[in-house]
Parts: sequence; structure tokens; C-alpha cells
Amino acid sequence: MSAATAGAGATRYDVSSAPVGPKIEVSDGVAWNKAYIAPQKAVVVLRKVSSQSIPTATATTIINWNEVRDMSNSFDPASGEFTAPRDGTYTFLLTFNFNGAVISDGSRVESQFYNPTTSTVLASVYKTFGQSMTGTSDDANSTRSTQAGGSSTVTLTLTAGTKVSVRLYQNLTSGSIPLRVTSNASDPANPDDGFNNLTIIEH
Repeated sequence: MSAATAGAGATRYDVSSAPVGPKIEVSDGVAWNKAYIAPQKAVVVLRKVSSQSIPTATATTIINWNEVRDMSNSFDPASGEFTAPRDGTYTFLLTFNFNGAVISDGSRVESQFYNPTTSTVLASVYKTFGQSMTGTSDDANSTRSTQAGGSSTVTLTLTAGTKVSVRLYQNLTSGSIPLRVTSNASDPANPDDGFNNLTIIEH
């Protein structure tokens, strides 16, 4: 049946392989037009509720995420790896916070968005800390614990199948610093809840 005979708004399933294979078509009253079906876009929402320490001067992947939402089943919470479901543009939003520690002057935390397959840092964001109270004479010989934290937002153009994990590098102290996570994940009012989060959005 022609599109004109079927009338505008008529729908058919065309099993013919020409020109692009089986498809749903809609008549505009003149011609049959292939219907566009939008894919389910990736939307991933994660929070960190299990303890993890970040060693000094070693880029460390954040693993064992608690998955709140994953519309496309494209994130592995245990390994911390996101796999792009299709070619496209993706935005990564990370917030992080460490337990309190006496941090060194002129230290930094670096958020890295890393491809574990190619061992490549795709993007990085720095948070620097200048003068801290470390107990030296210019600090009146006093020390003060500081909670180092920050946020990072990057937008990446990825091809389908590209893996991305989030890593943290810190030289705040001479040793490891734990991420600040809740001791009771079922209590949203817990004062340690909600500091370490990752959201991934496909555009």
C-alpha cells in the first residue's frame, strides 16, 4: 500500500531489506518515513559507602561503589569501571572528601578520569592546598586536622566500548588517608553520608 493510500499517520512494519533492513515506518500522506527510536541514554548515579584508603603519591582507582541508578547497565561497581554503550559525549561529576588529617603545605589532590584498557589519563582536575597548620614555627607550633575535599566535572567524547574509571592521587600526608564514608549506609542523616559521589550522564 502506498503512503498516500494509507493516509498520513498510518504505521507499518516493513520487513524488506531495502534500503536499511526491517523497520517501522510512518506515512506523512506522501511517503513512508523510517521511525526514529531513541536509545536509552546512560545515566549512572553512585555513592561510596564502603571504606577505602588512598595511599600517598599513588593514583588509586575508587572501587566498590554503591549503585543508586544505572539506566544502561554500563557501570561495574566492584571494579569502578564505566563502559561507554555507544559513541557519544559523556559528563562525569565527582565529589570526594577525606577523613580529617594534618596535611602538608603545598600539597594537592588530583582527580583522574582514566582509561584502564590503554593506561591513559583522559582528563585530570587538581585541588591544591597552600598553607596548613602542620606544627611548624610559622604555625605557632600548632597543628590542625583538615578535611580535604573537592569536586571535579569533565566532559569526554568517547567511542563505544571505551572504559573509564575514576582515580584519586594525593600527597597530603606521608601515608594513606581514608575517604570519608558513612558508618551506617541506611541512615541518610548520618553526618558522614554523601561526601563521595559519582554521576555519569550521556548527552
